[in-house]
Amino acid sequence: MQHAAPSQPQLNHDDEIDLFELFENIWNQKWLVLIVTNIALITGAAFAFLTTPTYEAKVHLLPPTSEGTVELRQQAQLAPVSQLATTSEPGNRDEAVKLKQFSTEDVYKTFVTTLQSNQAKRDFLSQPDVREYFEQFSDSPQSVWKMFNEQALAVSVPTKGSLVNVSVSFKMEDPELAAEFANRYVALAAQLTRTQLANDLRAEIKSVISAQELQIKNRKSLYISQLDIELSKLSEALHIAEQIGLDTPLKTDTIIDDTSRMMVDEVRKLYRLGSRALEAEIQAINQRRESETFIPGLMQLQQQLGLLSSMSVNEDKIVPATVDLPAEVPEKPIKPKKALILALSVVLGGMLGVMIALVRSAIRNRKAQKTAA
Repeated sequence: MQHAAPSQPQLNHDDEIDLFELFENIWNQKWLVLIVTNIALITGAAFAFLTTPTYEAKVHLLPPTSEGTVELRQQAQLAPVSQLATTSEPGNRDEAVKLKQFSTEDVYKTFVTTLQSNQAKRDFLSQPDVREYFEQFSDSPQSVWKMFNEQALAVSVPTKGSLVNVSVSFKMEDPELAAEFANRYVALAAQLTRTQLANDLRAEIKSVISAQELQIKNRKSLYISQLDIELSKLSEALHIAEQIGLDTPLKTDTIIDDTSRMMVDEVRKLYRLGSRALEAEIQAINQRRESETFIPGLMQLQQQLGLLSSMSVNEDKIVPATVDLPAEVPEKPIKPKKALILALSVVLGGMLGVMIALVRSAIRNRKAQKTAA
């Protein structure tokens, strides 16, 4: 029994795409494609030319120069350092007195931080003319803040490397105001930074002055304590000398070990000086209590304190950043980009026109097939 060979699938020529027929259909409807393209072009042109343009003004910044931070460095260099020994015993030394060092990099980092801070932004937005400008678009404080902080103001800071390419820009409908606001915002941030650095240095100087005054107080207190100890030894020695009737120094070949630090041994040496000498010593020491001339290192400490107290910080001389290029009034808006909008309108309009033409051709062919059937 023979089986019939399986029949080969028949190709349906109706499912094939004839490119020539396709191009012919599009060409026959070229006016439709042109009309749709023109409509898209007109719509895009209306948007491009009727939309209010937005301008961007930008300030480019660089780190400060050495001259701009010399006021901070001079103050640090003027700070005295006291390392005088108050006694021969170890551990009893004055602490070193010095001011914080403000490097150029630290000053610039402080300025960049201020640029990005909400305090600087709110201080700038609180200015009457600035707030009036943004309030014309919305009465809500949150909307005004969002428009100012997220849409108008932009602070660009490199995420890696040195803080060299820092910029501040304003995007606004008024090109002159955009340039003015950008320059004013940088000036405000610089002023806030100057005030902060000056206040930090003043607080540092005040702290150092307090430390220096404490050193002087401790030096005086220690000196009086030492005098009291000497008076106690001399008074006891005087009492012994008077008890034995010794007025003049006692001549003796007996030598007491000078290496002994016991107070009783010192008294044994002292009473041999005689009552007259001991009374003179006591009188001299009492006079020293009334005078600060013999306090070791006191004059130097007082001079240093006077120098610290005379320090003043002129914040106007502090320049926390260098304006590499100030904001200028932009000549061309950043948006809308008219050429790009027109080009996209032509491309998208042409694509839409071709699509409509193809759909119309497919509908016509289907109707023709149904009529023929």
